[in-house]
Amino acid sequence: MGSPNTAREKEDLRKARRTFLDGSSALRRLLGAWLVSLGMALTVLFSSHPAEAQALTRESEVLYVGDRAVVTLRGSVGGYTARERVTSANERLERALTKSTPPKVTLDDVELGTRVLVDGEPVFLVTRGDVDVQIGETPHFLAEESAKRLERAIAEVRRQRSQPFMLQALLTAGAGTLVYAILLWVLSRLATRLTRRLSLAAASRADRLQARGVSILDTGRILRFIRWVFVALTWVMGAGATIIWLAFVLSQFPYTRAWGEGLGANLRRLAWEVAVSIGRAVPELLVVIFIAVAARTAIAISSWFFDRVEERRLLVAWMDPELVRPTRRVFGFLVWVFALAMAYPYLPGSDTEAFKGLSVLVGLMASLGSSSVINQAASGLTLMYARTIKVGDFIRIDDAEGTVVEIGVVATRIRTGLGEMLVLPNAKILSSMMKNYSQPVHGDGCVLDVEVSVGYTTPWRVAQTLLLQAADDVPGLSPTPPPFVRQVALNDYNATYRLVARTPEEDPIVRARILSDLRGAVRDIFERNGVDIISPQYLSLSQRTSVPRAETPESLRS
Repeated sequence: MGSPNTAREKEDLRKARRTFLDGSSALRRLLGAWLVSLGMALTVLFSSHPAEAQALTRESEVLYVGDRAVVTLRGSVGGYTARERVTSANERLERALTKSTPPKVTLDDVELGTRVLVDGEPVFLVTRGDVDVQIGETPHFLAEESAKRLERAIAEVRRQRSQPFMLQALLTAGAGTLVYAILLWVLSRLATRLTRRLSLAAASRADRLQARGVSILDTGRILRFIRWVFVALTWVMGAGATIIWLAFVLSQFPYTRAWGEGLGANLRRLAWEVAVSIGRAVPELLVVIFIAVAARTAIAISSWFFDRVEERRLLVAWMDPELVRPTRRVFGFLVWVFALAMAYPYLPGSDTEAFKGLSVLVGLMASLGSSSVINQAASGLTLMYARTIKVGDFIRIDDAEGTVVEIGVVATRIRTGLGEMLVLPNAKILSSMMKNYSQPVHGDGCVLDVEVSVGYTTPWRVAQTLLLQAADDVPGLSPTPPPFVRQVALNDYNATYRLVARTPEEDPIVRARILSDLRGAVRDIFERNGVDIISPQYLSLSQRTSVPRAETPESLRS
């Protein structure tokens, strides 16, 4: 057995290892988020370059001072091409920058356009071929704007060549990078702690939601959902911080200031476009909300009406209480479909090609996969509103016999006398021959019938009397209306009689037991009176003491 010190050291080592693993895992997540954010920042930075490249023509050339674009010269002047004009301007500017005093930029209007001068020496000429006439530019206006950019570019280049400025830029960029790293570390630690606390709180509350000792909510799924939400928020905030940091650092150095300013401008433009899109979508979203509220209000009013009809507090001639539940479902479905059709044009992005393609795909899948469902639903509505059957009826469909428990939109549930639950598709019920023992005549309960075939040697009045006596011997049959017998067929060698009685019992198992007792009573009374029941493949009761043989026409003649 180890000493307490040894156990404490093992526990400390275990904690240290857990802390190291958590730190390394957080570091990996932080590094991955940083790389993804850097890629997003570079994408935002260079997103506008292709458009600018397309805007330039083959005869144009941009004059750069440092990393700042000053002017775009197009075409040739005096036999000099645009490239030669830019090269000559760069040479003149380089000579002007070598002076110790800050150069002064001025303008001079000449016959061909407007010249831009540095310390009185011409640098480049802006002509009518360099301006965009469609937007109303003039050579003087373009030269004036170019002069302002040139002054700013010259000042940046002079600062760039001074060591104190570069040292200050390095210190500022380093401070910004330190703040950025601390912010990412705080963000990662804060997300980890909030995830743990919220996960524990959600798990404790989920464990309290139980039904008969079984937890309603899955704790594992809740924890994974909370973790993914915080991971997504952390990545979004980290990406934003990375873009801001990168724009700040690039803006500190003259060589990369144009990139930093471009990144910041693109980010501001993107944020503005998102804000404008949200602002434009707000009125349409208000319309969608209004349509949803109107649909919900219509359903609430209809629920008030349907509840009173179902509780029989409101009598309506065209609707029975049994039809309230399916009618409520159909009405709610139609209201929401109508509301969706009305709100569809106002949904954000509904006019995009992606949304249209998705709508076509969903419609195609619904049309191909729901044909059988629609057929069953139409059959269910036909059964409900045609009043062919209703809940509580005792019916027989092919070999299925039992009490209707539920009439659904797609299928109907029947409880048999053996306690089985049969689920029959509504389309099958409509396409099959059905016997409804609960609705043929007036009275309470359902109909029970027994059909027997008796030879012509037995008078028909005797057969009817025996059948009625058998019905009197069975408890559970309703005296009103009383049982009766009908001759349903005169066959070649026998007559078919049907005993019809009613029972007020609603339990499917009790109904099946009473029917079995009625059949047994018919056999008992016929056997006591020496009357044979003749049916195909049925053995005569008097022949059970001899060799069994089937009752056939030849045996009847003998």
